[in-house]
Amino acid sequence: MPIFDYYLIVDWSANAKPKRGADSIWYCLVERTGSGIRRRLLANPATRWQARDEIAEILKSLAAKQRRVLAGFD
Repeated sequence: MPIFDYYLIVDWSANAKPKRGADSIWYCLVERTGSGIRRRLLANPATRWQARDEIAEILKSLAAKQRRVLAGFD
């Protein structure tokens, strides 16, 4: 049995101004299923605040469902 149900990886590179694309914030959420790994979400929010709010909601939602998440931040 896997230790984690979901994996959240965040690349926290960002500019001082809102930006998307290269040199900006990206995150990806994947779910471990019985047949492997399935990408659930790939996002590129424009600001640090937007990323923080989205990531917090993801983690709250998964915690409410009692899912185990490994989150890594760069």
